[in-house]
Amino acid sequence: MKSGLHRRRDGANAAPHKSTRVSKLLTSFLAVSGLIVCLGGCDYPDRRSEANSVGATVRALPGVASADVRYDTSFDGGAHFDLDVKLADNASAAQAAAMGRVFVDRMRASELDQFDVTLNVQYRFTSSTANEPARGSSATLKFNERANPPNGPSGAETSDSLALWLTVAQSPFFFGVGMTQPTFEGPDSSRDMFIELPFDTDDATISDFIHEHPGLDTATWVTTIPDWEAGLRPAAYKLRGEFPDKHRRELWKKLLKQLGASDKIDLEIDAIKAPAGRAPVYLEIIDHSSKEKVPQVARSVAAAALGFGDIVDLRFGSEYGRIELVEGVCEQPQPSKLLADLENELRQQYKHC
Repeated sequence: MKSGLHRRRDGANAAPHKSTRVSKLLTSFLAVSGLIVCLGGCDYPDRRSEANSVGATVRALPGVASADVRYDTSFDGGAHFDLDVKLADNASAAQAAAMGRVFVDRMRASELDQFDVTLNVQYRFTSSTANEPARGSSATLKFNERANPPNGPSGAETSDSLALWLTVAQSPFFFGVGMTQPTFEGPDSSRDMFIELPFDTDDATISDFIHEHPGLDTATWVTTIPDWEAGLRPAAYKLRGEFPDKHRRELWKKLLKQLGASDKIDLEIDAIKAPAGRAPVYLEIIDHSSKEKVPQVARSVAAAALGFGDIVDLRFGSEYGRIELVEGVCEQPQPSKLLADLENELRQQYKHC
């Protein structure tokens, strides 16, 4: 009797246990299915056909070699429509301008009100490899259609920027030009343009070119040494708002020779943000020389950097510590800080305190 009773109890409990397990499996299946559906475009309107239509319209324009649509709506990544355009080698600035205007007009008419939109344009662009640098020119323009009203350059602003960008890209005086619009904190019309110069460029030629194209007054001019050497990262000298003439390029070359072998060297000067006519000097050096050489290298850096203007912000970094010469920062370095004595010496020498 007892064994029969136990069997009946076991049987009575078995059905609910099995039912619970099936219920859990079904719930999990439905949850995964719902997630898959959501990953396919949860809460986002289906605008794939509209995006493809914009791409087809741009692809058919004169001067356009290709136009590839990238469309994505995902649960965790948002909704994105990117159009990657490659211009033909013989494309004109007028054709680039027309392409930009058509893209913006068609995109804005396509009800992409929940999308982040990007227009990527390339001209004779090749990516870098182990033995060759990236060459050519690229432009990236971003539009936030989720905002009300939408953010991003207008059709006219896009048109003007792409016309100027391609004019620079087709010039024989430069290696290439990169452009982004808008800037990080600027209005929709703002743009960053980085123009790469050969080290031995002719100053008069570049000055004339800038005079003919006033839109370049806020460009950043970049020259590197060496122009390219396989396996090495070129040292970059960037000057925004002013053209780095031969005198300043030679100073840059002299500075590099004084430093010797370093893994990472960058010099950046922003003449547009100059306080009282003095352009901030941002010199970032990551040097992996011996600890004994650090003072010698740091003193050489500070002395040579004076040729570029008043040292407003000079940062020297190495495995053994960091030195900062920042205008208005005059307190004594923390005693525990590596290279504190050297930093204090340089601050006193260059009248920051």
